[in-house]
Amino acid sequence: MARTLLLMSLLLCAVVSQGFSKAADSCQPGTTKMSDGTTMHFRLYIPRGYSNQHKYPLVMVMHGIGECGNDDSIQVDHEYMTHQWMLDSVKSKYQPFILYPQCPSSSYEWGYFNTGTAAQKGYAALPAVAAVNVIDSLIKVYPIDTTRLYIGGLSWGGLGTEALMMSYPTKFAATFPCAGENYLDSINVMTKTPFWMFHGLSDGTVTVKPDTQFVTAVIKSGIPVVKFYASQDSSSGPNFTVANPTGISADSLNNAVVNGAEYLFFGVNKGNHNSGWHMAFYSPLLVPWLMSKSRVNGNTVFTWPAPGPGSVTAVKEASKPLIPGNAFTAAHGIIRWEGVSSLPARITLFSARGSLLKRYRIGSSMGELVCSGLPAGVYLVGLETARSSAAGSRAIMIIGK
Repeated sequence: MARTLLLMSLLLCAVVSQGFSKAADSCQPGTTKMSDGTTMHFRLYIPRGYSNQHKYPLVMVMHGIGECGNDDSIQVDHEYMTHQWMLDSVKSKYQPFILYPQCPSSSYEWGYFNTGTAAQKGYAALPAVAAVNVIDSLIKVYPIDTTRLYIGGLSWGGLGTEALMMSYPTKFAATFPCAGENYLDSINVMTKTPFWMFHGLSDGTVTVKPDTQFVTAVIKSGIPVVKFYASQDSSSGPNFTVANPTGISADSLNNAVVNGAEYLFFGVNKGNHNSGWHMAFYSPLLVPWLMSKSRVNGNTVFTWPAPGPGSVTAVKEASKPLIPGNAFTAAHGIIRWEGVSSLPARITLFSARGSLLKRYRIGSSMGELVCSGLPAGVYLVGLETARSSAAGSRAIMIIGK
């Protein structure tokens, strides 16, 4: 552990060796410099007993305006931000690295909304860019899985999450913006990253309207969004009851997550500003949903059950030419397609008995996936449009011993 902290100090300008904070029971403190020279603090949770023989996911959680500063603690201590990640079930199964950056002051923003030029509006601001640079530096030090990087945040951090989706559309495997917004006409960019948006429907601080307008536009474009609603019992804490006047049932939500839903909206009926992140940080489905997503060569890969370190099947786009005359083929662990007219589309992989093994999102009309690590046997492969599983192709793939 001392070796890795030393390397961090070389890569991240300065890492201060201090004791663990009270709330972040094993979060290490660190600092970095933003592009204007201002120091930005962060906390990093390092999974205990990690091994360089495996690759580990990383989640970045971005705080709200009330946690700005340079004390390097309140961005971890406040607003239930550590709740999901400090659960024993999460730490033992998924073992994610968790990064908690701290915006230096309220004169900065995670995403340009009140500040910045007209061209910068809606995109990542200096602190968010610095936080991404921290991630890139951590990747050089720790065995972090670059296909499984996740971001989310509350309020200002929700705005920042949506801004990062605009500025880095192919970097993150999934996002969870809470009580955020983005006014840009950005469907083609923001849908490159799977998202689960959370928002109180009566939010008087950051209105839900931009998020709902965006979700409606995404649905009209032909991309399905799972919509779920619940009611909050108390505005002072994360206590909720399911009530779905226009959304799906709780069982259907669970099924959607298990079956690889990439875009979700979670609304809290009569919920205030805090409701969005209370619902997110206490949702038992959020972490498995995140961890089931990975991004390989620009494609979203879905794996269920959501894997822990060392158990992700490698998938890559190969450079071999496609077989002429074949629109969709699958053989010996290689899946090829061309001429897909409706995008995004998805490839599903089933066992011979019909159990769903993986789902891959494809954003190009032609390409190739190499599925490694599959045992010998017979597999069923489907190519489906995003709109309908009935409109697609099927193939049988045999992998010999």
